[in-house]
Amino acid sequence: MAYTLVAVLVVAAISAALTYESARVQAKNTEKVAKYNAEVATNQAISEQNRAAFMADQQRAATRRQLARQRALYGTAGVEENYGSPLMVQADSAMQGELDAQIIKSGGQARASSFEAQAGLDQFRARAARNIETAGAIQAGTTLLSGAATGYRTYAGAQAPTATASMGNSVYLP
Repeated sequence: MAYTLVAVLVVAAISAALTYESARVQAKNTEKVAKYNAEVATNQAISEQNRAAFMADQQRAATRRQLARQRALYGTAGVEENYGSPLMVQADSAMQGELDAQIIKSGGQARASSFEAQAGLDQFRARAARNIETAGAIQAGTTLLSGAATGYRTYAGAQAPTATASMGNSVYLP
């Protein structure tokens, strides 16, 4: 009967070790994937910010070209560009061009913020995966203790005294 107890304990220990190793490997893989996804999202945020800054600069350059064209047309027409309506038209064009550039940057920042939020979520998932590894160790210990308890009950049940009835039958007495 002692061999049965040892066998049960060995099986429980092996089961616990396998449970722990499985949880550890799964947690490590989940952590790696989450860290990779966080890095990708961070890079996408940087890329989006850079793209928005470039597009805003392109908008400003287009506005400068438009203003130069307006000045050239005013000059060709013999209109003084620094007074009255021509000056107002140029000021409005400059203001609208800068507004467009700011809208482009704002949209890029909003998209970048979304990627940064995703990166934060993925970093949280990576930390949570490390906690899963700890939970796997606890589960393995629980499996080991449960197996030990089952083995002990089996062993104790086999060691219980038996009484013989008057007819010669064995009776289990708890």
